[in-house]
Amino acid sequence: IGVENNETQEIHYLGVPLNVNYNLLSIHRLKVYASMGVMVEKDLYGTRKYRSKAVNEYSEEVNSEWEKKDIKQKNLQLSVNAGLGVSVPVYKNLNLYGKIGGAYYFDAKNEYKTIYSDRKVLMDLNVGLRVEF
Repeated sequence: IGVENNETQEIHYLGVPLNVNYNLLSIHRLKVYASMGVMVEKDLYGTRKYRSKAVNEYSEEVNSEWEKKDIKQKNLQLSVNAGLGVSVPVYKNLNLYGKIGGAYYFDAKNEYKTIYSDRKVLMDLNVGLRVEF
C-alpha cells in the first residue's frame, strides 16, 4: 500500500491600484505612454484543501479523505508596477489600448505562501478599452 498526498490553496484578493500615465509620443491619433504605480491588495477569502490517499498494489484507491480549512492572510500585499503602452481613440473618450509591463511584490510576511511570495516579479500584457477624462 502506498500513500499519495495532494494539497491545493486558493486565495481571492481585492486590489486598489493607483497609476500615473505619462505621454511619451503622439503620432496623429496614436499615443505612446509610460505608466507607473502602486497597488494595495487584501485577501477576501481563502481555502486550503489537503488529501491523503492510500493506494493498494493494484492502484486502487483504498482510503481518501479531503480536509478543508478556511485561511486568512494577516498583512496587506503591496506592489509597484511599471509599463509601456499604446492607445488609439475609437470613439470620443473611448480608447483601444495595449500595455506591456511588470510588477514587483514586496514580502508581506504572511503565514501562507502565494504566487506573490514565490515570484517577486510578475510580467503582464493588457489589451482592452479605456475611458480617458
